[in-house]
Amino acid sequence: MSDELNQLLAVPHAVAINGRLVHLSPIKFGELPKTIELAGPLLGKIEKGADLLPLISRHAAQLIPLTAHLSRLPEHEVAELELDAAIELLGTCIAVNADFFTRAISPALRSAARTIAGLSSSSAPSPVTPSSASKPGPEPSPS
Repeated sequence: MSDELNQLLAVPHAVAINGRLVHLSPIKFGELPKTIELAGPLLGKIEKGADLLPLISRHAAQLIPLTAHLSRLPEHEVAELELDAAIELLGTCIAVNADFFTRAISPALRSAARTIAGLSSSSAPSPVTPSSASKPGPEPSPS
């Protein structure tokens, strides 16, 4: 099955971490706010298939809570992983969610930002006040 089809069908993935099978699945809509909060500064840097060592060496403090969130494991457990296990877990979390971040969130956020910028630069319509909304218009003329 292709990665895109896996993403659409939300096929879960599993990775063995310290002898325990950890099941991973794409983030859910309710997890989106926290995911964006944690991944926001890293969105342009997280890519499927990317070399994770430079990412980890520069952003380890941000990656621990993000990896915990994406894997749904306690943060202290992720922080205590051996480096190779942490890299494997992070890589799998990225693979499971990569299409979502690169194809859905980033373009949607850019589009929303452009829309908001366009709205703020155009003149806003005058608000409807209760008194103007309740005033009857002119009576229609009989035909």
